[in-house]
Amino acid sequence: MGLSYTSIRTERQWRSATGLSQERFNWLAGEFGKSYQQYYEVSVEEKMKNLKQQFVFTTYEQMLFFVLFILKNTLTWDNAGLVFGISGPDAYLNFTRFFPLLQTALERLSCLPIRDLKDWQKLRSAFSDQLVLLLDGSELPVQRPEDEQQQEQAFSGKKKDTPEKYS
Repeated sequence: MGLSYTSIRTERQWRSATGLSQERFNWLAGEFGKSYQQYYEVSVEEKMKNLKQQFVFTTYEQMLFFVLFILKNTLTWDNAGLVFGISGPDAYLNFTRFFPLLQTALERLSCLPIRDLKDWQKLRSAFSDQLVLLLDGSELPVQRPEDEQQQEQAFSGKKKDTPEKYS
């Protein structure tokens, strides 16, 4: 395996790589493991014994670190695979397997952010007891769709026409 959580030495590195302290990471890994066992109805150790194949991520900590690192660091799947010593398609496949388990753990802990606020009133009522509200306005690159109709739906409308140049 490429990058591993075991190579992290400082709290700064923990927060930079995962967004969590080492203590919070270890706590969340336990909850992640419960989600794994609930979903697969078997522990990862038993699953590895039963399937008798080689696993890239053999512990809940490795799985959680992989997901958190991908979420914290905007990488293409090929680059994520390079960092973790697997192929790009395997990085995507593992992320799609592990991310729902993280969501389940966070939901069980009531730690998921509210994402479906469609109007001002819902936003106001959801955060009425909060003193400070932080919004993440990070811009993520998006692959332009090839289909013209999908392009129109994805177009933000913020770009202006470029005036034609006359010679």
